[in-house]
Amino acid sequence: MARALALASTHSSIELRHLGLSVEETMRFQRLSGRLMYGDPRLRVPNAVRLNTRGQPDLWKYGISGDIPILLVHIKDGGEAGLLRDLLKAHEYLRRKGLAFDLVVLNELASSYLQDLQNTLLQMVETSPEQGWVDRPGGVFLRRADLMPPEDRTLLEATARVVMDGADGNLREQLKRPQIPLGPLPGQIAGGA
Repeated sequence: MARALALASTHSSIELRHLGLSVEETMRFQRLSGRLMYGDPRLRVPNAVRLNTRGQPDLWKYGISGDIPILLVHIKDGGEAGLLRDLLKAHEYLRRKGLAFDLVVLNELASSYLQDLQNTLLQMVETSPEQGWVDRPGGVFLRRADLMPPEDRTLLEATARVVMDGADGNLREQLKRPQIPLGPLPGQIAGGA
């Protein structure tokens, strides 16, 4: 038994070194995996669920099946790309561990002649280990918000198990969102003050 544990520890250390990850990063990725599997109201958009009028088939035109969990990330400028870097690492790590999910990156910057942000995001994906997973089930989907009707953006937010915004910081900061009270606070009576 001790030998098996020692071999497992050695294997884990080699894998982390190969992936260029720290133990802290993998722990963060594992917390993210729990939120992807079970949902967490802190990382959802409840208003989108209420406003959504579309169904799963409306995702198909974007190459997204809706059959596996979706992590949606909104990026508005190049300064928010650090979150995408974290999520690409998390995607690779969790995919290797057997958790398939679609990482949908929504470029929120309005289209321009140069498309600097789109090119930056595309380059990040293409130079990551996830380059072979672009537009594949369980892969990475880079889409432009200005090419989607508002109803489709609402659908993406409603179906995603995790929604992140680059303006809210890196992955560590996103996972620290405060707990949302599920009911009245202790000492409060429902319907009263």
